Amino acid sequence: HRGNVGGWLGHLRDHGFGEAAAFGGGQRYGFQTHGPLAPMARDQVEGLFDDNSLGSDWFISIDTLESVSTQTPSDQFVVAKRADGVEPAATRTAIAAALTEFPQATVQTNGEFVDQQRGQISTLLNIVTALLAVAIIFSFVGIAVTLALSVFERTREIGLLRSIGMSRRTLRASVRWEAVIVTLFGVAVGIVVGLVFGIALSYAVPNDVISSVTLPWVRLAVVVLGASGFAVVAALYPAFKASRMNVLEAIAKGSGPKRAAPPNMEGVC
Repeated sequence: HRGNVGGWLGHLRDHGFGEAAAFGGGQRYGFQTHGPLAPMARDQVEGLFDDNSLGSDWFISIDTLESVSTQTPSDQFVVAKRADGVEPAATRTAIAAALTEFPQATVQTNGEFVDQQRGQISTLLNIVTALLAVAIIFSFVGIAVTLALSVFERTREIGLLRSIGMSRRTLRASVRWEAVIVTLFGVAVGIVVGLVFGIALSYAVPNDVISSVTLPWVRLAVVVLGASGFAVVAALYPAFKASRMNVLEAIAKGSGPKRAAPPNMEGVC
């Protein structure tokens, strides 16, 4: 793999194989598997490749693997190239017939393999989205409870506002806007923190796993609009309770404890 040429040259020099001007085809290098008892082998480099997303940083033949490894080999996947002039359907049928003794094996084309890998990523994204939905539900309940407590604690303030001319409609709108402002503040903090950690993670993993960063503007807009809608729904009942308060009772309830009247001082010298 071209991306790890420098590292492998340093690894080879550490094992006493000397300096090399270039890590290219036709040159022979020694290597061994992990472990002090693993045997040593020499093989010839046939070529270099750029993309190692389907395997390791280097590939060797099965015979070479068996000569340097003491572990039982296991096949994860086998890559086959279709011969010229052979139809894809005929190739698939022939391979499936050869794998009848291995029911756990699956025959896939390049497109099917890519779709399978994308499906795994989509499944992970769906799980994250489901967790986000659960968090939104808890946030919905939290906003409703917080607003209900806020309305209860500001009973006298609401009564005073109503007494100086605030309409019920304006009062309901103020409670709803309060819910939207609190929600948008939380969404903004969550988006900023999530983007920072997401970009940092993309730079931490190899380029063959995540090669570029794309901001999901559409999904972010949906999250903002959805959170605002949930905030309005969560504020409906607290806003209704605030608008239906009796003005005089609200002012009286919020006036605090009454002090005892001073004793009558008449007739006292």
